Amino acid sequence: MATAKAILRQKHKRELSDIPSYRERLRQLSPEFARAEELVRKFARMVKPHHEKWTCFRTLTLRNYRDELERWEDYGGFDPTESHWGRFVCTINPRLPHLLGWKEPLGFTGLGDEPVLMMEVVPRGHFKCAKYSEIALGKHPVIMCKPREDFYVAQDDLLLAECWSESFVPITRITRIYLNPEAPEDAKEYVRRFAKKHGIPLVEGLPSPDDPEWKSPISKEELLALKKYLYRRRTLDCFGRVEDDPVATALAEAYDEELFREPPLGAADAIYQRNRRRRAYVRTRRPPLLPKEYLPPESCDLP
Repeated sequence: MATAKAILRQKHKRELSDIPSYRERLRQLSPEFARAEELVRKFARMVKPHHEKWTCFRTLTLRNYRDELERWEDYGGFDPTESHWGRFVCTINPRLPHLLGWKEPLGFTGLGDEPVLMMEVVPRGHFKCAKYSEIALGKHPVIMCKPREDFYVAQDDLLLAECWSESFVPITRITRIYLNPEAPEDAKEYVRRFAKKHGIPLVEGLPSPDDPEWKSPISKEELLALKKYLYRRRTLDCFGRVEDDPVATALAEAYDEELFREPPLGAADAIYQRNRRRRAYVRTRRPPLLPKEYLPPESCDLP
């Protein structure tokens, strides 16, 4: 026979299960958020085949293409221990070159240069991809025995779809190079010589959604619309603090759910409740314990 305490516990559990999650409430409140979540799921379905095949892409721009290709030749591959990032960084988003902001101001911080090439790579073991909702909660990936806090810095970093490998990547693991037809002629000639020297197939042109090989559930226009939504959250709604943005985290949950087929951790709910507690706590203190700039603005919680 169940005790009174057990009955109350079950009743409380049922009541909690009836409360919609923060993400569900956002869907009901904001058609714009619901649309953004739908686009995030489409984006995750686009990158999923590359995740399953352990294939990723690395884009080199005018700023770094020559230095990096020389290092690939000097080491016979990519040595993560010699990298500034402490890992081989790549993406499972083959459309990333179209989002770098070299034609319009939509670029990621530090990546706004014109792309010269995108290489397709099949890394060796230890290949992993970022779970963005976990990172938003502070669960940073541990790589080479160090927690790395440089993954999810801004809201639109979600579209980087970042993956990494701790292992040395031989130059023979570069399976194709895609050349930007709009890059300067001297840069294109340098890349062509590199590809020919190492027997790497060269494709003149970046992956296009019009090509049947790159058929995608999300169009270029939809991808740009999603980029603009996340860019707006970074620059206006919740300036520069992913860990304080439950709306962006709710979208990260949708991405992780679609890509990894795992139930969400409830990261968006946790961040939303934390924001409310912090504001309430500071408001009740006299004088306030924290300057206002340390508090996430109300707009962080609104879609």
